Amino acid sequence: MQAQMPGQAAGRYLVSVLRQIGYRASLRAIADPQTYWNTISNSRDQVQAGEFSWLEDYPAPWDFFGPLLSCHSFLPGNPSNLNESEFCDLRMDAQFQQALAAQARSPNAARLPWADIDQKITGQAPWVPLYNPRAMVLLSARVGNYQFHPLWQLLIDQLWVR
Repeated sequence: MQAQMPGQAAGRYLVSVLRQIGYRASLRAIADPQTYWNTISNSRDQVQAGEFSWLEDYPAPWDFFGPLLSCHSFLPGNPSNLNESEFCDLRMDAQFQQALAAQARSPNAARLPWADIDQKITGQAPWVPLYNPRAMVLLSARVGNYQFHPLWQLLIDQLWVR
């Protein structure tokens, strides 16, 4: 008996939820990663939803919106296309540019434009988040100076041990 991947269990659950709210949903599990990415990246296939995860490499809004949800990031047929949702809204792209300009002047002043962008894109639902990852750090009582960074998580070089 072959062990089931967690993605399949989550997929079955999502299909059941979609059916409960009236959608005709089905699950097509693709085990081979290359076949999976080729399938969900091809807008000509009949795939309407797929699993995709993203972790920022720089803690700024543009690092999420730019590569994943801007018109210039949608590259049909290109294996490096990260805009799997094929989301392209020229008005949002203009707001991205305004928020980037505001951020260059004052990162604090750019908070409101980025929050507005976040709300508008969330309302259009090109992605539906399933979860936010969490990290657990277990430390001995002898460890001191624990520091957590939102991007790099545990700052191990800052720890000391008694």
